[in-house]
Amino acid sequence: MEGNIEKKIYCASCNKRTNHGYILKHVDSSEHPFDIQWIESFFITQCLGCDTKGFLREYGDEQMFDYDEYGDMVRVTDYYVYPEEPKNEKGEKVPIRDVKTFTHVPELIEILYVQVVSSFNSSHYLLCAVGLRMIVEGVCKELNVSNGFLLNEDGTKKVNKSGKEIESGSLEGKINGLKDKEIIVQNQAKILQQIRLLGNVSAHELKIPRKKTIGSGIDIIENILHNIFDLDKYDLKK
Repeated sequence: MEGNIEKKIYCASCNKRTNHGYILKHVDSSEHPFDIQWIESFFITQCLGCDTKGFLREYGDEQMFDYDEYGDMVRVTDYYVYPEEPKNEKGEKVPIRDVKTFTHVPELIEILYVQVVSSFNSSHYLLCAVGLRMIVEGVCKELNVSNGFLLNEDGTKKVNKSGKEIESGSLEGKINGLKDKEIIVQNQAKILQQIRLLGNVSAHELKIPRKKTIGSGIDIIENILHNIFDLDKYDLKK
């Protein structure tokens, strides 16, 4: 740790303002003596409670000041934190979704999950939809599921012109591959297919999904990650 941030800033994982240190800092400032004097600092931060990484921009110039309790003028700076602290239309703090703690979920998948929840709390639902789809991709990759059969709407396997069942390395096929390996059940496969389609539509057609839809998707992903990894319901080496 290179140093500490002077005041508490928002942590998306802790869901509150906490003490932070920083692991990297870069400073820019005014270059000409006759211009308004300003200084802008950029930090890669780390929560001192949960170790979650974040970003902080601190800005101040000679026209920014306030008064202390004794009436003396003091310099002030503005803090801009990412992930941002959620606010409603009135600028008031709003309830935020808790980040679920996992014990055996692979690191990259957990990072994606935390970023999805952070985006949800910031009302970035388009990013959430794409992130959920990436988590599903990550689960398939982690379990070495590279393909699976394509299915018709009635659940039967699709066949080509020669009558051969169609396998695909697409995400649609991989999800069905998870079911075929008995890692997930049929109902979970249907849910993951819905998340896949949600991510596809959001990314390709730039349609912003509803908050309730994304919230339900996160619920489902949390449950599946817990069942697959934390409850160890399958053999990783299979």
